[in-house]
Amino acid sequence: MNSLKLVVFDWAGTLIDMGSKAPVEAFIALFAEAGIAISETVAKAPMGLGKRDHIKTILKNPLVVSEWNRVFGRPADDYDVDRLYRSYEPHQIQAIRKFSQLIPGAMESVSWLRKRGIKVAGTTGYPRSVASLVWKEAKDQGLELDANACNCDVAYGRPSPLMIFKVMELTNLYPPSSVLKVGDTIPDVMEGKNAGCKTFSVLKTGSGWEGETSRKSLTNEFEFVGTDKVIDSVADLPGMIENMKGY
Repeated sequence: MNSLKLVVFDWAGTLIDMGSKAPVEAFIALFAEAGIAISETVAKAPMGLGKRDHIKTILKNPLVVSEWNRVFGRPADDYDVDRLYRSYEPHQIQAIRKFSQLIPGAMESVSWLRKRGIKVAGTTGYPRSVASLVWKEAKDQGLELDANACNCDVAYGRPSPLMIFKVMELTNLYPPSSVLKVGDTIPDVMEGKNAGCKTFSVLKTGSGWEGETSRKSLTNEFEFVGTDKVIDSVADLPGMIENMKGY
């Protein structure tokens, strides 16, 4: 990381919305509207994927499969995925308006990077209609990145590397080895690794954090898929980069 040129952040659970509460609340409300009760754990499990893929993964959960069959008398199919996805946006927009506070240290870390000539960008699994609201809420609090890409900007979302490649193009930066991806989910790690980037995973501000008792298991999960470093939050990013002589 001696030639770090770009840091690519995930948004929810990394820069904004401590604990990724907005997507969790939106998915619970979406499935409740369809007559299916899902738990917070089920709603959280696919976090980091694009939202259509997130819905599709929830529908594969054995508890949801059983409940769906009970309510509808048949398995969920692609039509159901599309129908749920079309209904998802209003729930997500409502939730974002509740959970849009910047995570402590986000502003300071972005400022620290910029002072060292390092560009900053974001990728998100939200569709553009929702992502635009996230970016506006962040900008209203003083945080604006150099470039952003959302799931609908590319052919494939996470864990594919295409959103990272998109923001690299928008910031005119190459190669991927000069890029660091920071996020709070396994798909964030895989997105970075598939792009050929270094990856940092944040623990305490993401959707998987359930107190200190979850530290070891979360750290093991991130390390198992190959993250380069695990940090508590984005506030710890400058110190970790300095320790690695990363600029």
